[in-house]
Amino acid sequence: MEENKQETIMDTANTKETKNRNKKEKSKTRRKIVILFLAIFVGISYIQLRGSFLEYQELGEQYIHIFYTNMIYKYTIMIFNFVVLYFIIYFTNRGIRKGLKPFFEKENKTMPKLLNKSLALVISSVTSIIVATVSMQKIMLWINSTAFGIQDTIFNLDISYYIFQKPVMEAFVLYFTVLFIALSVYMALYYIIVFNRFFDGIEGKMLKQSLFMKKLTRNILLVIIGIAIMTILNAQNMVFDKMLTINDDLSIIGAGLAETTIKMWGYIIFAGIIILFAYRALRAFKEGQTNKVLKNLAVIPGYLVILFVTMLVFDLVFVNSNELDKEKEYIAENIKNTKNAYNINIEEENVQNTGTITSEEVDKNKNVIHNIPIISQEAVLKTLTDSQTETRIFFLSQC
Repeated sequence: MEENKQETIMDTANTKETKNRNKKEKSKTRRKIVILFLAIFVGISYIQLRGSFLEYQELGEQYIHIFYTNMIYKYTIMIFNFVVLYFIIYFTNRGIRKGLKPFFEKENKTMPKLLNKSLALVISSVTSIIVATVSMQKIMLWINSTAFGIQDTIFNLDISYYIFQKPVMEAFVLYFTVLFIALSVYMALYYIIVFNRFFDGIEGKMLKQSLFMKKLTRNILLVIIGIAIMTILNAQNMVFDKMLTINDDLSIIGAGLAETTIKMWGYIIFAGIIILFAYRALRAFKEGQTNKVLKNLAVIPGYLVILFVTMLVFDLVFVNSNELDKEKEYIAENIKNTKNAYNINIEEENVQNTGTITSEEVDKNKNVIHNIPIISQEAVLKTLTDSQTETRIFFLSQC
């Protein structure tokens, strides 16, 4: 009996030693992979920096400071994004481990050591490079922005908002939305890999009540909020829409009557409808009420159809009956904004057509006539150049 006990103790000790040895080997392998990744990352970064520096140097020494400024912006964005994303992924992995723990406890299995820090490091580094490269120019414009002192008449926002702030806001909201979509996919893949590797089967009820489903529901709700915010930001693009087309040729850009009265408020209400009915659908899904899920989701596209029909009817019945008169105020505003944009500082005068012009009308409208030059400096120079060219050709042909 004593010999059997000793053998059992020895076997247990050997098993523990083997497990510890395997853990150390895996840890060393993981460390080597991380070091190799960092070495490759640093090498590629150095090559890119060196190449970019030489390009600026070829342009001239006076452009070197622009290179350093761009690098400061780029690496500041990269480091900030890396730190934020690293902690998000790190705590997401901890949440995944916490969510998996009940499944291992139910099967009486030992919880293995899952990837966390090394995975967070690799994903954060690669993502930060992409984000910094894509968003650097927009963020630089936003930081160095200035007010124009001119407001649009629809949203009463300074024109600089559409050039400097809005692109950055759109990029941030898009990043926020894509991030939580990616985190949801990441969590789902992590759970699927662990379930397939360590379990033969998972109870559906337990999975539905797990921490994974709670976090997935939270992420979906955050994605929906991001989509709602993007909807409101996209509604502001109506100031760049085609408002009116004259003679199938000339297009006037800007928001018209239908856009300012129906489309604007319709899209703002639509953002609220997305959040409200998507939340109701998620809550019904938790309760297992499939019919309510479908009914709540059907409201969202149904509202868009109603909004489209309302705008179409309003445009056909009310606006198109006398379009130029109804859109007169908006056309005048668009002309004014165009003149400001191109710095066209001229005064317009309407001259009534009375048939053949008289000497009295010429004397009365001298200022208008003088502002309509028949011959300009550009026209004379162009004509002179063409004449000289024709003269040379004629002379050469005679020779």
